[in-house]
Amino acid sequence: RAGGVRANNSTVTMENCTISGNKATDNSNLGGGGGVYTHGGTLTMTRCTLTGNTAKNNGGGLNIEKGSAVITNCTLTGNTAKENGGAIYVKEIDGTASTVTIEGGTVGGTGTDDANKATGTGSNGNGGGIYIGDSCTLTLENNGSTACTLTGNEAAKAGGGVYVDGTMTMSGSATVTPSVGSDIDKPGKNDVYLKSGKTITVNGKLNPTGGTAARITPETYGETPQVQVLTGAIKDNNNYTKFTVTQVSGRNWSVNDKGCLKKQ
Repeated sequence: RAGGVRANNSTVTMENCTISGNKATDNSNLGGGGGVYTHGGTLTMTRCTLTGNTAKNNGGGLNIEKGSAVITNCTLTGNTAKENGGAIYVKEIDGTASTVTIEGGTVGGTGTDDANKATGTGSNGNGGGIYIGDSCTLTLENNGSTACTLTGNEAAKAGGGVYVDGTMTMSGSATVTPSVGSDIDKPGKNDVYLKSGKTITVNGKLNPTGGTAARITPETYGETPQVQVLTGAIKDNNNYTKFTVTQVSGRNWSVNDKGCLKKQ
C-alpha cells in the first residue's frame, strides 16, 4: 500500500507539496494509493500537486478508505490506476463510508500526459478521474472564485471523469468538462457514470465553465419507469439544462425539469 505517503487512523495536513512518480505495487485488495494512501482519519491537502503516480490496483493518485479528505486548489494529473480510480479512489470499509470534498483545483487536463486513467479490464477500469464507492460521498465546489474542474480523464470501462456508486454533489462553477470531437458521446471519456439509482445532487445555481456542468452516462436508460439522474436544485437557474447525456442506439437523450431522462 502507498507508493508515496501512508497514514493509518491519523490526521494528515499537506500544504504546497509535490508527490510525483510514486508506485504502489501491491495488487491485492489491500493495496492501492500510488501517491497517498489513507485508512481512517482525516486528510487535508492545500495547493498540492499529485502527478505521474501509479497503483497496481486502485487509486493512482489517492486512495481514501474509511475516512475523509478535503482537497483545496490542488492539481492531479497523469496518475494511473491499473484497476479503478485513476486520480482518486474512495471506498467504504467496515461499514464506515468515506467523504471527499474538492474545493477548486484541477483533476486532469488537456496536455499530452495530463489525463488520469483507470486502465483495468473485466469489471475494473472505472473512474478515470474519481471513483466513488458504495455509500461514499464526493462534493465538487468552488474555493472562492476558483472552480473545481475535471478535464480529459479516461476510463477503460466506465466513468472517465467520475464513476458514481455513492453520492455526488456539484455546486458553483464545478465542471466535469465534456469530451468533444469523435469522443463527444464516447463512454469513458471524462463523463460521469451513474450506477442504477444514483444521481448527481445539484446545490444552488450552477455556473459551469463553458456552460455544461457534465455529460452523464447512466447505467440504465428509459422513460417508463422514469430514470432520475439529478436531485436537489434542479430548476434553479435552469440547472437541468446544464447537463448533457451520452447518446445510445441512435437515440438522443436529455434531462428534463424533474431531473429525469427524456427522449428528444
